[in-house]
Amino acid sequence: GFVEAVTVEFAGEKGLTAEKLSIPKEAGEAKLVISAAADAPHGARPATLNAKCSWNGQEIPWSVKLNLEIKP
Repeated sequence: GFVEAVTVEFAGEKGLTAEKLSIPKEAGEAKLVISAAADAPHGARPATLNAKCSWNGQEIPWSVKLNLEIKP
């Protein structure tokens, strides 16, 4: 039942990138594309998704920790 816009930013190690994602309140889902550079270190790599939205007039931030597996 949540229907507010959400902004998501990716924070990862060097060589891992993703563009900032703005999800409109009408959208039920969105796709975040994470890219690994050719020289990104292989193996398990920590990353974080930092999100924020407005709820009852206040900006609410939250984070989700990820483990990404970079394979050759």
